[in-house]
Amino acid sequence: MNNKYLTIFWHQNKEYVSLETFIEKEYIKDIKITNELFKINNEKYTMTFKFFNEINQENIEFNSIDNKLKIKLEKKQNNYEYWNYLSKNNEFKNQIKVNWNFWKDEDEEEDNQQEAENMPFNMEEMMASMQNNT
Repeated sequence: MNNKYLTIFWHQNKEYVSLETFIEKEYIKDIKITNELFKINNEKYTMTFKFFNEINQENIEFNSIDNKLKIKLEKKQNNYEYWNYLSKNNEFKNQIKVNWNFWKDEDEEEDNQQEAENMPFNMEEMMASMQNNT
């Protein structure tokens, strides 16, 4: 049997990188993640690549529902910059895809944070204005 590659969808924010893929539950145990590397090697799948930057391998979350696997990786604390790619090399450019549904640009996240800091929120005032409008 020929081994095949996983298709991985990824997105990020300042602190985390999230991966999603479809994989049979019995093969999840074969995924190995280090601070620099993603690897799966078994009778069905073979795929190894280096991450664009290092992650904190002590804080990796796996969440599986049916055959959909979500993996949340914490970026190294001294490395909270945005990644241009998930992997350092281009070997899996057809299998590693951006998940545009969750993508946030670095500028967009900074703008949202500044708006939240500059906008005072008073629940009482909001409720009072809603009652006055009815």
